[in-house]
Amino acid sequence: MSTTTEHTCKNVVADRMGRDPEWPLLAFGTYSTIRGPWSGDGGVQAYLLANGYQAGYPGNPAAIIDGLGIDADVAATVPCPACGATGGRFEAYADAEGGYGAAVAICPQCDHAGTF
Repeated sequence: MSTTTEHTCKNVVADRMGRDPEWPLLAFGTYSTIRGPWSGDGGVQAYLLANGYQAGYPGNPAAIIDGLGIDADVAATVPCPACGATGGRFEAYADAEGGYGAAVAICPQCDHAGTF
């Protein structure tokens, strides 16, 4: 198989799996969810930062009302889809306009992360 054909086949498989060939470690689901390792060059954190999100709470008060407390509870109580552990850490990411860009749950056991 030629390199070009092999690369094209990998991209077709990646697209069917909801993956972006430029971010092969991540899975992209419905409702703009992203799952995969938190840290590292190809992880969720790197993806968010590369796409203009900033770590921290949104600057727009209308974006947070009571959502941050609820999101922290969700991250802490929902089992990790990769290993089943609970007690996930919550991190908020704001978009370029200061709105609520992404809520992320990070597993304390296996470093798996997912936006929700």
